[in-house]
Amino acid sequence: MGCSSSLIGRSRQQKCSTSHSVSSYSKRKRHQFDENQICIIKKTWRHFAGDMSRVGCKVFLQIFLLHPSVKQLFPFRYVKGDALLQDPSFKAHAFRFMQAVGAAIDNIDNLDEALVPLLLGLGKQHTTFMDFKEEYFNYFSDSMMAIWKDELKSKFDEVTSLTWRLLFTCIMDTMQEGFRQAQQEKHSDKPVVERNGKTIEFNVV
Repeated sequence: MGCSSSLIGRSRQQKCSTSHSVSSYSKRKRHQFDENQICIIKKTWRHFAGDMSRVGCKVFLQIFLLHPSVKQLFPFRYVKGDALLQDPSFKAHAFRFMQAVGAAIDNIDNLDEALVPLLLGLGKQHTTFMDFKEEYFNYFSDSMMAIWKDELKSKFDEVTSLTWRLLFTCIMDTMQEGFRQAQQEKHSDKPVVERNGKTIEFNVV
């Protein structure tokens, strides 16, 4: 996955405009990006596509710094400092995360059909993490924005920032939807009884 050469080649032939008003972007339908937004994303993605492991590690380190409880979900929870950057499990997870972002960009022209099923599935998988909370998805969006700003410097202007925010929100909202679906499916398998006016769910062994 990642940004394919065909996409990179196409983005090099385009000139991206950053003169659109910010308000025009907020009216876009979910999973729908206009031609200029796609151009901006593909053009700036080239900065990350060649070093996804490093950038992915930065994203997770940012999350762990601001929200230490998230690190406790992973097998490398006790690995600290420079040792974490050398941990194979941590590096592999960071790389897979960036691959998912790359897949979104590769399919940005057809997100609903090509990518949404994958993201829903990834969201459902997160219910297997003990103590994973739905709000953690928002931590990823915020941390990616911080790392993108740090990496792109002056290129991360207002329009570029908002365009990436829309894509990150699209990705995380869809994963949240999958997460909620999986939770509802789990609950629907449990018998429900009423006791003292309260709904009680229990598992059948």
